[in-house]
Amino acid sequence: TQSTWGSIVFGGQAMPDSRPGYAIPLAVGTGAGVLTMCGGSTSTSYVEFGGPMPDLSRFAWYHDSLRDRSSTEHALRGSADGTFLVRPSSEVGKFVIGMVKDGAVQQTRVVFDPISRRFLQEDNGVGYESLNALIEVHSSVLRTPLPKT
Repeated sequence: TQSTWGSIVFGGQAMPDSRPGYAIPLAVGTGAGVLTMCGGSTSTSYVEFGGPMPDLSRFAWYHDSLRDRSSTEHALRGSADGTFLVRPSSEVGKFVIGMVKDGAVQQTRVVFDPISRRFLQEDNGVGYESLNALIEVHSSVLRTPLPKT
């Protein structure tokens, strides 16, 4: 028999794909994780929850209160080159690194993969075991965390 994969509806929003192995980031309570389709037919398929996001609030560079591009630019404006911060993205499971380079604020996204538990740079797919490890590798550019206010 042929298996037909429909869409998953979560929080009133249909997910784009629900074939086996497709990961869907989602928010659950105060944490976040991922649903992964694991196989079967539409009547027997099941999902696995990939686990909670790591708690980053203890790091000086993590600014949970900043939620968008403009607030990041405003927070970093006028700071010295090498000043940086990490904030949650508006997309669940993603983070944004904001930094000052050559006097301008630049932002790049990092994706947390809860299955591999690695942080992947969205622009090149390079993975790190932690955001701290990513920051250390790029310490020539990410030199000074922006103090929390």
